[in-house]
Amino acid sequence: MPVQTALAPQGQSQKKSVAFTSGASSNLGQFATATMVELYATANCRIAIGESGDSADALDKLILAGMPYLIGISKGDYIHVIGDTGSGTLEGYPVNVS
Repeated sequence: MPVQTALAPQGQSQKKSVAFTSGASSNLGQFATATMVELYATANCRIAIGESGDSADALDKLILAGMPYLIGISKGDYIHVIGDTGSGTLEGYPVNVS
C-alpha cells in the first residue's frame, strides 16, 4: 500500500468558522479528534489553543489575514480567537497527515 505524504483536508463538512472582533475573544470550537488544523482568517487575529474556558488576548499567536496556517494541536483542544485590530472570520479545517 503506498504511503501518502501530502496533507489532505478531511472535508468541508468538518470545517469550523467563527466571527471575531478586537473587543472580545471568540471560540472556534473543539477539534475532538484532529491533531493538525489548517486555519484561515479574513483579518489579522490572535489565537490561543487550550480548554473550553480559556480565551485569546492581544499577546497570543498572530495569524495574518489571507494566509493559511497549519498548526498542531492535541485531541480535544479548543481554538480561541480575538481580532488584532478589527473584525473578521476565522475558519478551521481538520487535516489528515499520513
